[in-house]
Amino acid sequence: TVFMTAISLFIALPLVYSNFGFMWLMVAIGGLIVLLFIFFQMQRKEKNPTVDLKLLKNPGVHIPSILIAVQNFMMLSILMSLTFLSADNPNVSPLQVGLITTVLFTTAMLISPVIGVLLDRFNPIYLVYVALAFGFGGIILYLNIDITSSLLAILTVMGFVGVCSSLMNAALMKIVIGYTPMNQKGVGTGTFTLFKDLGPPLGSSLGLTIYGL
Repeated sequence: TVFMTAISLFIALPLVYSNFGFMWLMVAIGGLIVLLFIFFQMQRKEKNPTVDLKLLKNPGVHIPSILIAVQNFMMLSILMSLTFLSADNPNVSPLQVGLITTVLFTTAMLISPVIGVLLDRFNPIYLVYVALAFGFGGIILYLNIDITSSLLAILTVMGFVGVCSSLMNAALMKIVIGYTPMNQKGVGTGTFTLFKDLGPPLGSSLGLTIYGL
């Protein structure tokens, strides 16, 4: 309960700022810190903790976890802001707005089999570097998008983000599995998945905030 409350508050931070201002944002951050402190103090006493702090000291776990959270945060922020921006464009139909999400996830799906082959041949860290390059490329293109941009330009951004997403997810999961001790692979992959699934809702709320501003 404490952990879910903290996560819910964390996800809501952009909305708190956009609706109530900077002072309430500071209050929310203070409450978040208190909740996380209580949670981690409780976890230290558990025989089988939900989030193993000792495991998080392993760079093969915490670095991929941070990267995947940032990647998914970026992906959903871009997706949500561009979807609502396109919906405001009188020259773009509802069907074309739907293409934005379709292109993102279809690109990620189509490249997945290729990624599997590459992961068996090369060190997964190399694919992480390639994913970061695609991600930065997508961000640069995203920064040049405005209400006058064509649908093709927006779909190109989604293509870059889709490749980044698929590469990053697969490569980082393999790194986590490889670096986690044999008796902790369940907790290790569970912790990684926690951070992975934390990115989308936070990215969605930030994307809506960006659109609102």
